[in-house]
This record gives sequence, structure tokens and C-alpha cells, in this order.
Amino acid sequence: MEQPAPISESLLDGRPLRVLMFTDYFPKPTIPAMGVWALTQAKALAAAGAEIQVMSPTSWIPPLLGRFGSARRFAKCPNAHNWDGVNVEYPRWFFYSVGPVRNLWYGRPALASKLASWTIRRRLFQKIESFRPDVIFAHHSVPCGLVALQASKKYGIPYIVEDLDFGSIESCARYPSRLKAFEKVSRGAWAMAGASKRIAEALAKLVSGIRTVPLYMGTQRLPAEMWNMPRPAEIEGKTVVFSAAIFYDRKGIPLLIDAFASIAAKHPNAVLRVGGEGHERPAIEAAAARANLGDRIKLLGSLQHERVLQEMVWADIFMLVGWEEPFATVYLEAMAAKKPIICCSDGGICDVMTDGVEGRAVEPKSVAAAAAALDQLLSDESLRGRMSAAAWDLFEKRLTSEATARATLQILQNAAKQSKPANAI
Repeated sequence: MEQPAPISESLLDGRPLRVLMFTDYFPKPTIPAMGVWALTQAKALAAAGAEIQVMSPTSWIPPLLGRFGSARRFAKCPNAHNWDGVNVEYPRWFFYSVGPVRNLWYGRPALASKLASWTIRRRLFQKIESFRPDVIFAHHSVPCGLVALQASKKYGIPYIVEDLDFGSIESCARYPSRLKAFEKVSRGAWAMAGASKRIAEALAKLVSGIRTVPLYMGTQRLPAEMWNMPRPAEIEGKTVVFSAAIFYDRKGIPLLIDAFASIAAKHPNAVLRVGGEGHERPAIEAAAARANLGDRIKLLGSLQHERVLQEMVWADIFMLVGWEEPFATVYLEAMAAKKPIICCSDGGICDVMTDGVEGRAVEPKSVAAAAAALDQLLSDESLRGRMSAAAWDLFEKRLTSEATARATLQILQNAAKQSKPANAI
């Protein structure tokens, strides 16, 4: 078969930049809360003038297993979907990022990534030949960056990889095979982007001589009608602390509940509302039962994104004390809702927010620190007001999807115009 000609040439014809976003963590019609930040990023790039095509592989689920539990949501994901003008394809691949299968490949990703690539590359190459992207924008070095490297070698298209997880990079110190995979991806990429300064710096230390950049997320302004929606009767007159996350260990929801419970007697008018779902729910329910505060702690279950935003508008404080949060769009959404935030001091959001100004940044994994920060905000309504105003000001100046998309688009344009990955392994 004749090899296709390279299609990443300098952009001199005035047309929009064509970006192929290749991501394994993106909303699915059956799991709309998954990776909302990635959809926001794609929409913002499109609004900034890029032509976007998203390919988001999803794990192939055997038909029998696809009838049960959370596997059903993956099995029933359609092959394609249009998200308000952003076209997304969901081809199946033999790659699994959760459960015991993940534990098998995590330290030795080469074989798993080869299997993923083998099942996806025909669809990917067909899309490249029909869409003719100028640059590939991949999320996560493993596995998407490894697949982007293969496409770059075949077609000469530059690619940028954005990594969004501290642990994924730091675990390279324990797993030589994982380090080797990151080295391959990094040396082939035009640039390696981190969702925070800490991630970008970790990438630079991991592989010497590569180009690294921090690439922050942004979010959209809230719909005007949300500000006029009255609170439900159950929280009318209450001081509301709201949190939202997918329920897994790093998000620290049991710790948040313990912190709230430890000061609840001092603030009898305060209530805690938590949106989310996931495999840690039994531990979270146990924490709520241990608190023994009745309906003052309410687990709202899985919420549509619009409902999460509405809960933020209704709330007085947004609190998520998950540790090693890369950047977490949910904090930006809380600022867009004019709310002070309580986060952990090791998170990427601390690149842009200041402890004591837009909210509080507390010691990770510390119930006492989380409780002290929450107690401070619940005790001082004027402080909450000042922090709310500061949070809104920070959002408007630096964290809208328009502002961050302009920076991202500039980096993608530079990659497409200036270079091909000449040093790919």
C-alpha cells in the first residue's frame, strides 16, 4: 500500500487550524459527568477558531458483562455523538484503565498500549487521512501519547500531549517500563504540557531536554437563568457547603464528611451536600452514618453537569479536599459561581489561587486542617463575601474558557507551523 504523504505543512492558506483531539477520558452520552473538562476544552478551542475532531476510544466490553453494573454504561456508549457542535467518535479498543486489569499493565504499559494501538489504529489512521489534521492533541502519555507517537511517525504530524495526573508521572520512579514509555512519548512530542506547573516541572525532570509548558484548564460562564433559580425549600435559610466528585479514594470525600461532622455542633445552621457516584460510595455512606447528623448531610447521587452548577450557585462554600488534584475544573466552576473554595495545598489550582484570598488551601489528608478552614468560613459571613468577590475576579481575568483556549490554541498553532517531531524514537 502506498504511504500517504505528510500532511502537517506550514499553515499559509488562512484556513482554521485542524486539531485532532485524541483522549481516553471524555464524556460519553452514557457517562456525561466523565471528563467534562475535556469537552469544555474542545468546545473552547472550536470557539477560538480551530476545527476540532475528537476521537475518544472506549473500552470494549463483552456482551454478557455489558449487561451488568457500571460496565453497562461503557457497553452502551454509541459509536459517535455530537456535543453541541463538537463531533466525537467512540471506537472500541482493548484497553482498560480501571479495576484489576489496570493493576496488571500499569507498571508495564508497553504491551497494553500495543494492544490498544492494534485495535484502534485503523480507525485512527482513516480519520487522519479524511480529516487531515495539522496537529494531534493527546491527553495522557499512556496510552494516548504512545498512539499519537505512532501516528506522528507514519504521517509526519506534530503532536502535543497534556498530562493531568501527578501519580502517573511520579510512579515512573518505581516502574522503569513506565519511564521508558514516557521517554518515548516525550522525545517524539513537539511539547509536553502539564495541567499545572507541578506536572510540567515533573515532566521536565523526568526527561531532560524536552519542551514543557503548563496548560491550564478554563470553564464557561454560568447560564444567566441559574442565578434566578430559587433554592429548594430544604436548604432555604441554611448555610450550604457543597462538594462534587467522582467517588474514588483520592477525592477524599470521607475526610470531608469527617471534617464537617467535627464542627457541625458549632454551626447548627450548616448543611453539607455532596454530588457524585463511584466505587467508594460504601465508604462515603459509612462516614455519613458515623457522623450521625441526619439530613444535614445529603448524598445527592450522580448529577447532570447543569445540576452541579446549579448546586454551586445555591451554595455558600465549595469544598473538595482531594489530594494531588491536577487542576480540577470543578474549582473553576465554583469560582464562576462566585463561591469561595476549600482545596488542598498540593493541587494545581494553587498555581492561580491564593490561600486566604479566593478561599483556603489546606494540608492534604488532614481532617483537622480541613475542619479549621471550614470553621473559619462558616464563622465569618463577611470573609465569605470578600473571598467570593475575589474568586469571581480571578475567574473573569484568567480562568474563562476563552482565555485558556487562546493560550492552548497558540501552542497548537506553534507546533503545526514550526516543527515536526524530528527526534522521535
